[in-house]
Amino acid sequence: MTVDRPNILLIMTDQHRFDAIAAHGHARIRTPNLDRLIAEGVDFRRAYTCCGLCSPARASILTGVYPHRHGLQTNVHDFLTQRRLDPALPTFAHRLRRVGYHLSYAGKVHLNHDDDSPCAYGFDEWHVPYGEWLRQRGLERGKCGAPTYGPSRSLFHGPFAARYDGPFESHTDYWRMAEALRMLEERAGERVRAGTPFFLRVDFFGPHLPFLIPEPFFSMYDPASVPEPAEFADTFEGKPWVHRQMVRYWQTDDTDWAFWQPIVALYWAYVSMLDALLGRLLDRLDALGLAETTAVFYCTDHGDTCGSRRMFDKGYCMYEELYRIPLIARWPGVWESGRTVDAFASNLDLPATFQDVAGIGRTAGMDSRSLRPLLEGSVPPDWPTDAFCEFHGMQWGLYSQRMVVTERYKLVMNTADTDELYDLRDDPAELRNLIDWPEYAPIQSDMYRRLFKRMTETGDPLQRDNWWPRYEDARQGTGCFPGIDYGAKTAELPLPGDA
Repeated sequence: MTVDRPNILLIMTDQHRFDAIAAHGHARIRTPNLDRLIAEGVDFRRAYTCCGLCSPARASILTGVYPHRHGLQTNVHDFLTQRRLDPALPTFAHRLRRVGYHLSYAGKVHLNHDDDSPCAYGFDEWHVPYGEWLRQRGLERGKCGAPTYGPSRSLFHGPFAARYDGPFESHTDYWRMAEALRMLEERAGERVRAGTPFFLRVDFFGPHLPFLIPEPFFSMYDPASVPEPAEFADTFEGKPWVHRQMVRYWQTDDTDWAFWQPIVALYWAYVSMLDALLGRLLDRLDALGLAETTAVFYCTDHGDTCGSRRMFDKGYCMYEELYRIPLIARWPGVWESGRTVDAFASNLDLPATFQDVAGIGRTAGMDSRSLRPLLEGSVPPDWPTDAFCEFHGMQWGLYSQRMVVTERYKLVMNTADTDELYDLRDDPAELRNLIDWPEYAPIQSDMYRRLFKRMTETGDPLQRDNWWPRYEDARQGTGCFPGIDYGAKTAELPLPGDA
């Protein structure tokens, strides 16, 4: 049985790489429940985050606009930020609430440093606090046990990865899952009594570092079995200086692959632990008879370097391991099961999709586009053939980056350093920056046109304040990018103020 206005379940993780799913070709990781969701749903194979940082991406998933428009451009705990997403901004939660949805939220929010409650942004309820939840069950929070892994000294307080000495039931991500199950059961009863559809969002902490993993997951993967990725050979030659500096920030510049193997093994273990929690949510949907009336979405805010280039976490680089993300959707009987979508998508597209599924439609002024046509098997003729992403800095300082990626190529604009151009087909590890290679001049020209077009469409102030003067030089054929004749190639794209 299907309904016109389904329940909606959004499961969000933090820093889940696209390649860390067995069904995406990972030879060692175990993710049976994600594999099941992919087999029963629609898998977006070219999904990207709008921003490779937690708070800006999460704010975009709520508002449907890019960070340069909603204003939360760095993390709320960074001293450089405005410290919160403005509660006056409209969100998809406000809109769903107006048409009768009840909105519940369990887990991480990361939008407001002082009062993180999602109820300020349109939700009806949030979870029971962790400490209170433990007391209600007579549980104590586990401790960080040995062995531990990570740099002996770093800017990060505490271990990067370690065993969690405590019962699985006391882990913070178990608590988030348990609160989601409670909300799910309560909403199921409300749906029966009053016919009220619900939106439930479940936000896990992981697989964000620190990787504090309880048994049996801690021992799931043998570190010696973790293969060295091609990205580990990156020397950053011909690339922006800040890429080398990221390694220095983490104090991992002299590490070999043996240092990283146990850390990556625990990242995999974290993903497998979250997969087990996801399975409990899916099983409960089945048990409550809600599977066919609930549209399920799985996504993440962004990826994780996780040793790929001797880096932890995320930062001032826009590599695939950080920006390409998992995005999966399932609505049994409505969206064809087991289908993959190669058209570009973004986590920014989720709010317009939720509104479309709820019968509201896309709100004017949103950058978000509804994925519903792709979910139903068609690609609109005006659907973008590239993805546009941005970054504004983090705790170590502000830093403006913009990126556009097509099926084969990626261009990264670094306002304070050299730009980057990668051939993702011939160099999937993004080891060679082709920005100064003359034979790639036509590709470079096309990629810059795409980038400036996206910046113009979204009202990006960077195109007006920093880069349009250079682009005007390019349009006049003065050649601000070496080796390219811009005289006629960019004339069709008008500048601000042109008639």
